Amino acid sequence: KAIPYYKKALPYCRKYYMWDNVAPFCTNLADCYMQTGNNEAVPALLKEADSANRNNLLPGPNSFAASFKITSAWYRSQGNAALALQYADSANVYQQKQDDEYSIISKMQAEAKMAYRNKELENIVLKQEEKKGRLIRYGLIGALLMVASISILLYKRQNLRHQ
Repeated sequence: KAIPYYKKALPYCRKYYMWDNVAPFCTNLADCYMQTGNNEAVPALLKEADSANRNNLLPGPNSFAASFKITSAWYRSQGNAALALQYADSANVYQQKQDDEYSIISKMQAEAKMAYRNKELENIVLKQEEKKGRLIRYGLIGALLMVASISILLYKRQNLRHQ
């Protein structure tokens, strides 16, 4: 069912030099053709996928891994074990690169979440300290007012006694 969609999308992607789409589309279309038994178109699609990966300025390891995996399956189906193993090894190398990249990204995201949580906790502590400081200030002001009131009352009382 995917074949007509890939066949429709590929000319558009080629026309606008969307190499990051051409490579996986060619690889997936080649895989579809292998599964349906249309083996004549597979080599050209695999070659184009390889070329598109090389033309792409920033191809991801996933694009190479998928391309090499399908190319390995193609050579295995054609009985060429040496090339099948070579492409399978290349697919494994790029899969490992992708896993490493994912691991690094996951670690960076975890560190960012931890830093964000630490900042949130720091903000909570600062707010609590500010609230505590405000209560102490209000308490001191209240105590000073009481001492001042008592002093004034005692002063007036003493003046009344003298009179």
